[in-house]
Amino acid sequence: MYDSKAITSIYLDTRRVKTDDTYPVKLRVTFQRKRKYYSILKESLSTEDFHKVMADKPRGNLRSIRYKLDEAKHDADEVIKNLKTFSFDKFEQDYFESTNGSDDVFSYYDAYIAEVKAEGRINTAESYTYSKKSLQKFCNCNTLDFDRITASFLEKYEKAMIKKGKSLTTIGIYLRCLRTIVNVALKKGLASTYPFGKGNNHYTIKNPPARKIALTTDELILIFNYDAFETKTENYFVDLWKFSYLCCGMNVKDMCNLKYSEIVRDKIYYKREKTKRSNYNGKEIIIPVSKEIKAILDKWGQKPKEPISYVFPILKRNLTPEQFEANIKQVTKQIIKYINRVAQKVGIEVRVYTYTARHSYATHLMRHGAPTLFISKQLGHSNMKTTASYLENFEERQINKWQSKVTDFNL
Repeated sequence: MYDSKAITSIYLDTRRVKTDDTYPVKLRVTFQRKRKYYSILKESLSTEDFHKVMADKPRGNLRSIRYKLDEAKHDADEVIKNLKTFSFDKFEQDYFESTNGSDDVFSYYDAYIAEVKAEGRINTAESYTYSKKSLQKFCNCNTLDFDRITASFLEKYEKAMIKKGKSLTTIGIYLRCLRTIVNVALKKGLASTYPFGKGNNHYTIKNPPARKIALTTDELILIFNYDAFETKTENYFVDLWKFSYLCCGMNVKDMCNLKYSEIVRDKIYYKREKTKRSNYNGKEIIIPVSKEIKAILDKWGQKPKEPISYVFPILKRNLTPEQFEANIKQVTKQIIKYINRVAQKVGIEVRVYTYTARHSYATHLMRHGAPTLFISKQLGHSNMKTTASYLENFEERQINKWQSKVTDFNL
């Protein structure tokens, strides 16, 4: 005999393994032996983490994931309770309306922005806010139906943004945000067509190659040999740039987050903040503490060296997500300011950024013949294509060098 009432449960969909050996988490609704599955969580989980999330007292980030899952299940149960006669079509209509409130594009933006803010992803929230405002100005409206998002609409938007002086990189960021919103709506049946992709009646987001300039060996020598610092502040921020370079191009957020507990037996063990959320099982980057790294740690590291203490005096505990991001942005600006002061003093003509340390690290190792696989691992890349883009400038120089030999007849 069939059940007269639909039953909900949280389900780890092990039918679909991802490249990092994690699985999607879904809401499973069962009615009269028929089951349907609904995506309710952006993160994917390993089997181990899923069991931890569903345990009695999950900890840390897993606790917030559990809260979202419980909330999704509660909302589904409430919808089912209020249905006079259950059907999957009626359930989906009421459930997705109750969880989002509207089928308007900008309402979905608002819901998504609120979600990522709650997760502490302030930079992501800002990107979606700028994307939303840009679309509102383009449409000159505060509501937008998903059916209006067509390939033609997107082409017109791109042309309008270029006319306003926006770069293809910025336009791409805004449209990737919109693409995510459309994907969410598509899963909920609110978008009837998918305008992104290749081919007729589809729009392809432009992805211009970024200019990644690595410093030459001579330029790196000039920076590392410079010691005529005008102030202690200048010395400090230039040393932070050097620390990034020495530590496999560690980015500013990771430097700020570095704690003494991650330095064990003359090695630094850390996971990139950029990939923690999308890859719970990501491998640690291991960096031997060289004499140069040790000198910077001894000079600027906080005392005493408590395991829970941040290495550098940049962040404090109990900061709000907004304060956290503001501190990192300020430190980044200061590093760029002072490294360029020194660069100008020693005659380096190109502008130096925090990410220049990362590209220079990768390129300098390639000059010494380090395997691309090793460089990729130390950079924390998930695929070799990303690493290859860091080394393009090096390869271009080698092409020019060897091409010049075609007229060198002195064998």
